Amino acid sequence: MTGAYVQLEPVETFTLPNKRGFAAARIELGRFGEGWSNAVQFQQAGGDMWGHGEPMGYWDVRKPERLFTTRDEALSDAIARLREIMGRRPVELAPQLAWLDTLAPDQADLFGGAA
Repeated sequence: MTGAYVQLEPVETFTLPNKRGFAAARIELGRFGEGWSNAVQFQQAGGDMWGHGEPMGYWDVRKPERLFTTRDEALSDAIARLREIMGRRPVELAPQLAWLDTLAPDQADLFGGAA
């Protein structure tokens, strides 16, 4: 890909902390012009330490792949993507999956999820 990668800064971050000091799961929301973008990550705490992470940004020759009109749309997409990926290991990732249930877009701030 020709061009430069532009990292978006998160304006809102939801984090499920782990007792070992790293994020067991994280959702970042950032602004792109008038729209919203997101990035997700998680890490299994034991076993093979399976996880997933992605940057929040875009190549300057095209707009971000995940671009949403509203914050709630961006958050809903991030929750759905994490649920799909983590659903492959529901037992090992039960705490992360339960955490996602607390992040309903219209209630996220009520649970103290925003950091």
